[in-house]
Amino acid sequence: MPVSPHQLADDEDVLLDEGPHWVALVAPVSLGVALVAGTVALALEWRSAPSWVAPALAAVGVASGGFVALRYGQWRATRLVVTTRRVLYRRGLVRRSGRAVPLERVGDIRFRQGAIERIVGAGELTVESVADREAEPFSHVRRPEQVQELINLAAARGAAQRRPGVGEVTAALDLLVALHQRGILTAEELAAKRAQLLAGRDRRGPRGGSGRPL
Repeated sequence: MPVSPHQLADDEDVLLDEGPHWVALVAPVSLGVALVAGTVALALEWRSAPSWVAPALAAVGVASGGFVALRYGQWRATRLVVTTRRVLYRRGLVRRSGRAVPLERVGDIRFRQGAIERIVGAGELTVESVADREAEPFSHVRRPEQVQELINLAAARGAAQRRPGVGEVTAALDLLVALHQRGILTAEELAAKRAQLLAGRDRRGPRGGSGRPL
């Protein structure tokens, strides 16, 4: 599920909010389909099977379907979110867990892709906090190299924004342009976010050159 507005601060906006790559479902779905197909084939071929076999095969089929549904639910419940303030990672369907790393405390950011992952556009991303050098990697991230660049840009713009004389609106606009130049934002998304940003500034007034960031 996408991050909800009540989870964000008043001056915090979302730059990226997406779930894991579909490649994360390949193994569990393949296993579930293979088990269901095997039970159906066995039921059709073993016509002289004892009476207990049919309920056992039905239980295997139901369990296989439940396993696939559970993994799909976990896939849908996992989110990687980058905002103008922090990096969030949430996962878990029944028992939820996650991490939040403020942009000003982001240390090393690295990604790793295997041969197949490079083809499909997935990979593993690790975001380390300066206070925690044993960060757990985020698995099956879409376009990990671009996400790495997005986090680096957002952290750099946040640092520039905190310097005296640099307004929040100016820093946010610079970030939008940089994201568009690197292909992370389309021209339409750039125009929409820029209009939203400027409209928010107009509603609040100049306030000494500061408005709401992206």
